[in-house]
Amino acid sequence: MNTTDATERLLQLADRKDADPSTPGVYALEIDLPATADAVERQWHAVFDDQPDYMARLMDCHGCLYVGAAANVQRRINEHLNSDKRKATLPSVFGIDRIHGVWWHDDKDAAFEAEYNRTRELDRQTLPTTYVHSR
Repeated sequence: MNTTDATERLLQLADRKDADPSTPGVYALEIDLPATADAVERQWHAVFDDQPDYMARLMDCHGCLYVGAAANVQRRINEHLNSDKRKATLPSVFGIDRIHGVWWHDDKDAAFEAEYNRTRELDRQTLPTTYVHSR
């Protein structure tokens, strides 16, 4: 995914809710995991020496969602795609396949408060083989 694709998808999602893509919200990104557990582990270790507690889930899953919250969803997703600042581990190691969804909020505090519950909800809604990750 590149910033043009991300902007186009955000505009589609915002239009459905009469929102602006630069407003606060919770977002879910589909992470572009390799097809095999060995490839996941190799790609991880190309960047990091240590394994996270969730490595077994990553290696065993058939899909991964990264959930985050931001005061400006469009800017934060562009940072995930292009910036060396404020890197999030999963998007930076594996890349982003697509934007799964965005849930807009009136202010950043509401978005950050909603992140945990949205993560749990997505975990319940997705297949058991999908790993849903948030900080």
